[in-house]
Amino acid sequence: MSSARATAATTAAFARARSDGAGGDAGSAGAGPEDVGVSWSQDVWPILIVRCQVCHTTGSGAEQVPDMHRRASAWHEQAGDTTVAIEHALAAGDSDRAAGLVESVIPVLTKQRREAQLRRWMDALPEEVYASRPVLANGYVGALMSTGEIRGVEPRLRIAESWVEAARAAPAGTLPAGLLVALPDQFRKLPGWSRSTARGWP
Repeated sequence: MSSARATAATTAAFARARSDGAGGDAGSAGAGPEDVGVSWSQDVWPILIVRCQVCHTTGSGAEQVPDMHRRASAWHEQAGDTTVAIEHALAAGDSDRAAGLVESVIPVLTKQRREAQLRRWMDALPEEVYASRPVLANGYVGALMSTGEIRGVEPRLRIAESWVEAARAAPAGTLPAGLLVALPDQFRKLPGWSRSTARGWP
């Protein structure tokens, strides 16, 4: 699709969304691209974002904003833009989804020395998500220490260590019950992991 047509589609969506916000049916804030006669694509995705922004500024359909952010997060993840997917997941208040996405980019962003970015996301996550995610907890340790913070390091190290111990006790080739990992190979790299523990693990 040409950029001109995409722009026209977005403009039309904004006009429709603004009209809805002024007194139309709030439920139409989640309407699809058929409103402007186009199909979903990366070019016309701003239609949904525009409607989300209108809901934020007018208050119309505000209850639908979290779902819009979830949909945007899923779309951006599928498109390979994990950074934006994380931002939308956090905006949606979907902590579990955000945690998994953040965990998945720890290796890449650490190599890029973007621990400050990781820490900003991790600081925004509720404490309870770390209890079942040892890789995320260990990544938080690295992000904290790389930004000059030592508070919070010890309890998160204990989370990682406890899951390594649970893995040792679990039957070969199985995950400990309750463990959540986005990248299993990163779990095998946690401090305290040994060759004997890793044998037969998926």
